[in-house]
Amino acid sequence: MSKDSVILILGIVVVIVPFLGFPGIFETIAFVVSGAVIAVLAFMLRRDIAEGLHCKPFEEGKTTDTYSQNNARKNDNEENAEKSEGEG
Repeated sequence: MSKDSVILILGIVVVIVPFLGFPGIFETIAFVVSGAVIAVLAFMLRRDIAEGLHCKPFEEGKTTDTYSQNNARKNDNEENAEKSEGEG
């Protein structure tokens, strides 16, 4: 599981725990542990971003569907611009 996913899940846990009816000590432990893990993962994620590791798939030529669609749309727009310049 990625660091992003773990941070998201722990954020949801922090939101839900008060409504589950656990005794105060268990809520406190859950908040402290979740907060500590979120802080550590956020620090690790920030380090990965600063070192460029978070964007590694793009550097290796791997693209997501969204990236491919946006790139294709950009290419279509460039072709249409060239056609309209040629007509004018």
